[in-house]
Amino acid sequence: MPGTVVAIILLLTALAGIVPARAESWIVASEDSFPPYSFTRDGRRAGIDVEIVEAALKAIGVTPQHQALPWSRVIYSIDHDLVDFGFQFVGTAERFARWNMVPLNRTSQTVLALPRQSSFDYTDLGDLRGMTVGVVQGYRYDPAFDQASH
Repeated sequence: MPGTVVAIILLLTALAGIVPARAESWIVASEDSFPPYSFTRDGRRAGIDVEIVEAALKAIGVTPQHQALPWSRVIYSIDHDLVDFGFQFVGTAERFARWNMVPLNRTSQTVLALPRQSSFDYTDLGDLRGMTVGVVQGYRYDPAFDQASH
């Protein structure tokens, strides 16, 4: 975790030269409800990613103005220059070509969540055939999952 904070501080220091500061306050977009990474609690943004971004911005003297948005709106806001930056992106070739993306050192794993009493055994994507799987609109998962047609 400390290494991640240092990496983000270095990242945001680099961004300071390319992202215009607005009176030392940056508009920051993130998924509105993506616990434990970002969510709203008692009217304030919370979550591990929010804490990391806030600590890094504080280290360079910038105050975040959070915008909690549906994921597709985070993307729209970046595409239309409505925010200084957004976070919680998975780095894909398409996204690196589309935006100025800076890699961070936080890793996570996307998993399937099933009711405890479920006897479902997963070995590959074919096992999901005939099932309904909920996803976040506009989010990218594993390329094989994203391209699956069943």
